[in-house]
Amino acid sequence: MVEKEKTIEAGVEVADAPKLPAYRERLKKRFADREFNSDEDWDNAAEEAYAEDEESINIFKDNNKIIDEVIASDKDLAAIIADIVANHIPFRAAVAKRFSPEDLVAKEGDDDYEYYQKSYEERVATGKEIQRIAQERLKNEDEAYDNIDAFCEKKGYSDEDKKEFIGFINEFYNSLSMRKITPEILQTLDNARHYEEDMTSAEESGFVAGKNEKISATRASDRSKANADGVPVPNGGGAPMTDAPEKKVNPMFAGIKQRNFV
Repeated sequence: MVEKEKTIEAGVEVADAPKLPAYRERLKKRFADREFNSDEDWDNAAEEAYAEDEESINIFKDNNKIIDEVIASDKDLAAIIADIVANHIPFRAAVAKRFSPEDLVAKEGDDDYEYYQKSYEERVATGKEIQRIAQERLKNEDEAYDNIDAFCEKKGYSDEDKKEFIGFINEFYNSLSMRKITPEILQTLDNARHYEEDMTSAEESGFVAGKNEKISATRASDRSKANADGVPVPNGGGAPMTDAPEKKVNPMFAGIKQRNFV
C-alpha cells in the first residue's frame, strides 16, 4: 500500500504526493531518463532490471567457476590467495613465501615462455606509450596556454574576459570528456567545421560588393562629367549630379561586416 505523507499549511492538514515504495525509488533512479505514468511502465522497468541483473549474476557465476577451477589446480596460487584473504599478507610478501625472484622469470623452453615474453613486451610498450602520451600532453598544455594568451591579447580581452573564456573552454572540454553532446556544442562544432568556407564566402561576397560599388562610383563620375559638358550618358537619368568626391573602396575589406559569424 502506498503511504501518503501529510503537511500542515495554514492550519489545514494537506496530503503530499504519494511516497514511492523503495523498489520503485530504485527503479526511478536506475532509469532516470524515463517517465513512469502507469503501472505498466513500472512493470516493464522492473522486468528489464531483473533481466540485466540476472545476466550479470550469470556472468559472475561463470567467472567464479573458472577461478575456482584454476585455484583448485594450483596449490601455490591457492596458498597465496589464502594468505592475502585470510591472513591479510601483502601480495608480494605472499608470493615471496613460495617463489624466489628467479622462479618468476620464464626461461626459453618453459611451457609459458611465449606468454611471459609477450606479456613482458606488452607491459614495456604500454609503459612507453603512457610516458609518451604524458610528455605530449605537457607539451600541448604549454602551447595551449601560449595560444590562449596570444588569442585573448589579440581580442583585447580584459582579465575578467579571459577568465570567462577559459571557463568556457574547460566546460566545453569536460562535457566532451563525459560524452555529453548538447545542441549548443553541436552548433559550435558545426560553426568551426565550416569556418574556412564561410570566411572564403564572406571574402568573395566582399570582393563582389566592392567591385559593384566601384562600378557605381565610376558611373556616377561619368554622369557628373556629362552634366558638365552636355554629352548625354546612356541610362544616366536626367537629374544633375553634385560634385561629391569619389569614394574609394578597397575590395578586400568591403565585406568585413559579413565576417561576424556566431
